[in-house]
Amino acid sequence: MWEAVGILLIIGSFVYSPSIKFITIYTLMLPILGTCMLLIPRESSGVTVVGRALDSEPMNMIGKISYSLYLWHWPVLVFGYYLLIQKPTFIQNLILFLVTFPLAYFSWKWVEEPFRRRNLITDRVKLSVIGAFVVVVAGIWIAYYTFSGLPKRFTKFGPSIENLPQKTFGNYKCNYFEEAQTLEFCDYPANSKENSILLWGDSHASMLIPALEWMQKNKGQGFSAIYKLNCEPFKSKTLADRNSQDSCFKFNEKVRNIVLTDSRYETIILSARWLKVDDLDPTIALIEQLTKSGKKVILLGSNPEYSIDLPQSFFIATITGRDLTKIETL
Repeated sequence: MWEAVGILLIIGSFVYSPSIKFITIYTLMLPILGTCMLLIPRESSGVTVVGRALDSEPMNMIGKISYSLYLWHWPVLVFGYYLLIQKPTFIQNLILFLVTFPLAYFSWKWVEEPFRRRNLITDRVKLSVIGAFVVVVAGIWIAYYTFSGLPKRFTKFGPSIENLPQKTFGNYKCNYFEEAQTLEFCDYPANSKENSILLWGDSHASMLIPALEWMQKNKGQGFSAIYKLNCEPFKSKTLADRNSQDSCFKFNEKVRNIVLTDSRYETIILSARWLKVDDLDPTIALIEQLTKSGKKVILLGSNPEYSIDLPQSFFIATITGRDLTKIETL
């Protein structure tokens, strides 16, 4: 009975839902309690079914190489994801997982075990090996730090890699963080035209700022911007209460009041990650209120989202000679 419950708790710890935070006291307690329920019956009533399974040769070997498995699984997964570019399939994840076993076995056999046996390797040799390893790692770190990550290693791949822009889209001055913060719009003035456009939305709206900056420089059209992380433009407080976003509601109320009273803003661009909004009625009500006051409202759909880091993937595809446009799961 206890064993079955323990196994279910351990299996349950692998079940993930987007609504559950990845690491909480509750998710950590599941495998801990499950393990206790597997061990307690074995101690109190002798060998059990689970006990016999844990005493098997394969499980004993996994126990012996467990530390090496722990060390190897992460670099294998990281470099596997790195080379695959796209999100790994179940089969690919399984292959990466299985690859860690021979690597763990060989490092256990030829690194861990020899270091444990005094008669094979003397303490002086152990210290020499460890000291040499520390010197090499420290030397590599100093070289990378001194030469700013050795950027010239990208030269052979052409200027498209070496000169990749490091610009972060958006302007954090435009991001409203706290309720007590003074609400300030980011102004991008132009010489010929007044800032008649306002960009309003969540963090996804900030992705549009470079495009509006192009319009400012090339078309002479100034604009202003304001956004709040994880806060779509809406008017109803009911939605804010349901999503525990009172601060979001207060932010939107402040922006709405300014927009309705400031005749300078003729065009309002609303942009957000609408995909996660289950009720657009509050936003529709806001649009109706703005249009009745004489404003032109442009409601933009959600920005494209990718399952990979595009700049990093572009770099990997370039150095490995692959065509990023032919990857279907972007």
